[in-house]
Amino acid sequence: MRLYGGKTILRGILQIYVLAHLSPNHLSVICQPDFRCPEVSDLGSSARLFCSASNTSIIYSGPGDLEAPHCDLTRGICTSTVGYTGTVVDTNDTELVIHNVQPRMAGSWKCRDDIRNLSSDCTANAVQTPSCNITSDTDLDADTTSAQLNRSVTVDLKDLYCSTAFNFTLQIGNTRRHLMTSEALDQPANANKTLILTDTTYGETTLIFTCAKQQRNVTCGGLTHIPKNTESKGTKNTTAAAIGSVVGILVVIVITVGIFTALIVRKKDTDLMEMNP
Repeated sequence: MRLYGGKTILRGILQIYVLAHLSPNHLSVICQPDFRCPEVSDLGSSARLFCSASNTSIIYSGPGDLEAPHCDLTRGICTSTVGYTGTVVDTNDTELVIHNVQPRMAGSWKCRDDIRNLSSDCTANAVQTPSCNITSDTDLDADTTSAQLNRSVTVDLKDLYCSTAFNFTLQIGNTRRHLMTSEALDQPANANKTLILTDTTYGETTLIFTCAKQQRNVTCGGLTHIPKNTESKGTKNTTAAAIGSVVGILVVIVITVGIFTALIVRKKDTDLMEMNP
């Protein structure tokens, strides 16, 4: 009796036999190394990078082919490079420590599987929070119309650094005003920006620095509070009006008393003259 599809059945049996006798190593999938960088690190601080692969040698390199340690996972050792420490954590994982983060170390890092010639990249950003001072060339308490219409503050920033795009926002009370936006810096720098304030902008001042999606509140010297224009003007005008009113009333009272006194004295003199003709 003829069996239909005999070749197909035999091919299926052969595939099952081959797969059953394959070693686990033949079924492994070759993948790129798993590489992780910190989101952002402060200049002068340390930073930790992690690269994972298996049964290979890991070669780290930084921006501009910056030399860094190589790690042999099978032997559990890493080469020595000044400013860095490489460590084999286990048979799959390695760690690279940058001991003193500097601007030249910020950027794209690479982790390469030397045996399989596969690599992964990640970006290590760096930041430095600036010192700042807030000043104003105008008298923020002035009552004059020109001063009210031209109220302004200037923010001076020193030793500012961010290795990627960044921005500053000045919060005054409940109002946030955009101060500046800039592209990445190569080295720490200074900057200053001036904001024109409206009559409704007043309250405590807070400078907000955003670098690599990380927000920081910066403590500034100088002006820490912007007074309310209408409050200042109204208080002063009310006080002046009250003083003027009091003075006016006192003057009227003094004049009235004087007139009555003069009339009484005059009447007494007239009565005396009539009694002694």
